[in-house]
Amino acid sequence: LGGSAQAMSALMTTSTPRVDPLHALKADPALAPFLSEDFDGTAYASEVLAGASVAAASTGLADGIAVLDRALKGEVHAHYDQLLAQLGGVGEADRVLAIVRGGVHSLRETMSQVREEMVEPHRAVASKTRQLENLTTTVDTLHRIIRMLKLIARLKEILGASSGGGGFPLDGGRQLSSTQPISGSGRQVGLTTGAATSDLAKAAKMLTDIRELAREGDGDLAGVDIIDRDARWITGAGRDIRARAAAALRAGMDAASQAEVGAALQVYYNLGELTAAVDSQVSALAAAAVDHVREALDPQRLSQAMGGAGGGGGGS
Repeated sequence: LGGSAQAMSALMTTSTPRVDPLHALKADPALAPFLSEDFDGTAYASEVLAGASVAAASTGLADGIAVLDRALKGEVHAHYDQLLAQLGGVGEADRVLAIVRGGVHSLRETMSQVREEMVEPHRAVASKTRQLENLTTTVDTLHRIIRMLKLIARLKEILGASSGGGGFPLDGGRQLSSTQPISGSGRQVGLTTGAATSDLAKAAKMLTDIRELAREGDGDLAGVDIIDRDARWITGAGRDIRARAAAALRAGMDAASQAEVGAALQVYYNLGELTAAVDSQVSALAAAAVDHVREALDPQRLSQAMGGAGGGGGGS
């Protein structure tokens, strides 16, 4: 290392053209390892200690550092003008950067003012929008309530026009007769036995419209006092209409009247329960037919009938 340092020093002090010190370091086998990208200081120290004394290695490294220091000073001296020019460029860059920073600061302040000017109107618009939504929901609910009250009044009118008097009073003061009490309702509603089935179909359609109207919108109308007062009456009226429809269907089937059966099925259709009613009636008829066949083919009854027929023939 000492010889390499002396060679580098001599190279820097000669009057020959200046040589890049890094090239000289690369050419020197003792200093070239320091330029390696994967240089390992621990491994290098171990190799030096294994092959030479610590004092000689330290002296060589000190000489190399001194050579590099002189080379660095020479480079600075050789490129002094260029370094000054670059230093002036750095100063100009700092000045431009300061201007940009000032502009960014001004832009931030402007954006903050714009944000403050826009936030309050936005909040006001959002508040008015919520109020409008609430008002719209309220108006829609009121429209539904009014429509339902009209439908309920129409249903009461239809049932009242088809009643023959008597019975329990409704909320409106009318009285509807019914031969069958509505269990759990505390009152009786419905049609008289001789009421026209067409009125029953109208009542069924009106009841379905009330039920569908109650399901419209975002929520039901439960909790509205004016609706809750008639909710129990509507439930009882629905049960009574279904009972009357079942009775009319049975009467039509017994009389083998297509018109009466069709009118009764129209009631179930208006209620949205036609399929269930037809299935129930078919099942009932099938069960009745099985019972009649079983009764007709009963061995005991057949033997009694045959015994009775034989006894009658001997007496004659």
